[in-house]
Formats: sequence, C-alpha cells, structure tokens
Amino acid sequence: MAAGSDPLAGSEWRPVEIAGTPTPADVEVYLQFRAEGAVAGLGGCNRFTGGYSLEGATLAFSPLAATMMACPEPEMLVERRLFTTLAQVRGFARDRIDLVLSDAEGAPLVVLVQRDAD
Repeated sequence: MAAGSDPLAGSEWRPVEIAGTPTPADVEVYLQFRAEGAVAGLGGCNRFTGGYSLEGATLAFSPLAATMMACPEPEMLVERRLFTTLAQVRGFARDRIDLVLSDAEGAPLVVLVQRDAD
C-alpha cells in the first residue's frame, strides 16, 4: 500500500456493537489505527497492541498482545468478545465516522463510531 493511502491510519474508534451485542456505554473500549499497520487500544479492561494489514477493502488483524489485569465482569466480557471477534475480521466498510468490520463473507462483526472526528 502506498504511503498515505491507508484510510484508517491515524483514526480512533469506539465499538458500539460487537458480535451483535451492544457495547455498554460505561465500558471504556477503543481501537486506534496507527501508522505503518499498527493498532492499539483499550479492550474494556486491558490495553492491547498488535498489527493490521489492509489491501483494498480487505482488513485483517495480527494476534494482539494485551496486559493481563482482571476487571469486573462487564468489562471482561466486552474485552473477550472484542478480542475473539477481531481475530475473525477480514473486511471493512467506512462511511465518514462509521466503520463496520466484517468477516470473510461480509457479515458485520463490529460496528464502530469514530472518537476523534471533528
């Protein structure tokens, strides 16, 4: 991919739905797409980092590394659901401040809203 052509680099997103389940508003969770295919964020309890590859509308995440803190069940449930679902992502569709991550068949897995939009 040519430098500067990554439509996700430099953006930050909050999942509002993961695997068909709404994300509770009181659980802090976000993904940051960084330069050169790096991703980082907060899964609800633990900070994570990893990588992503993007080619056209195809998107995949590398295995994520995360801290290992224990948190109350609402946060841990969101985090487990997020990490499991991100491993299944194979595509995306972005419409301004809305982002949908999908599986290989195009079924939505994670629905996100951009946190850093002006």
